[in-house]
Amino acid sequence: MENNETNPGRQSSRRLSWPMIAGLVVVIALILVGLFLPPISLGTRLGLGGGDNAADVTSADATAPAQRTGELPEGVTLSAGDVGVSRVAVAELAAADATLAEAAAALPAQTVGDAYVLDYSGDTPTGQIAVPLPADVTEARTIDLFGWDGATWHHVPGQIDLAAAQAVVANGPLPRAIVFVQSAPPEQPVVAVELDPAVALPADVAPLLTETSVGPLVLGENGALSGDLAELPEGVEADTRFLRLSNHGAVIDQAALTALLDNTAVQDAQIDLSLIHI
Repeated sequence: MENNETNPGRQSSRRLSWPMIAGLVVVIALILVGLFLPPISLGTRLGLGGGDNAADVTSADATAPAQRTGELPEGVTLSAGDVGVSRVAVAELAAADATLAEAAAALPAQTVGDAYVLDYSGDTPTGQIAVPLPADVTEARTIDLFGWDGATWHHVPGQIDLAAAQAVVANGPLPRAIVFVQSAPPEQPVVAVELDPAVALPADVAPLLTETSVGPLVLGENGALSGDLAELPEGVEADTRFLRLSNHGAVIDQAALTALLDNTAVQDAQIDLSLIHI
């Protein structure tokens, strides 16, 4: 005969398992909540935000050192942080910054335009700065950048950009002050030629000449001049023309020279002749 009676002990065990599970869930939940509360503050450690964390960020921002850059002078760009730039007249360099009194006293000759003073503390910053060119600069080869390193002025490597009207200092240690120095343009080389009557001067050469002479004419008796002269080509400037005279051929003619020096009429005649030929 089949026994249909239920075991009371087993049914009681099954009924008690659900409360145990619920209690375990509650314990786990309390542990998790505790992890996010002080002193552990897991949420803050993980950077998940919150009221206290926001307050900490605000406080950190408030105590961070202020950037000196601010608003740069017109036309100035700067890649270094925590560096200020001011534009001052060269004559007022010492008054603008007492620490630059020595720099003002040692300014290079031919300084033009304004000075650009960099304000920073601590170690010398590294970066790149661009400053506008002085208004009267028209040639890149005659302008240079000089920087003050705290002891001397020295040439600063960079690029002069006439199209953009600015000078760009090469990336590197930044000086305390920057000025422009105008160098004198190089002297024009002297290109001289003595024309030979038997040789024609090329037309494209004439504009390149700075001195053109014809001759020589040789002094003879009674102040007479002998010799053949080449024709001056077109395009030779009047103040570059010369007539070469000589008082000797193979031997110096002392008698002819003495006669010339003693006779003003002969001298005037030679001057008139020279004006005709040049």
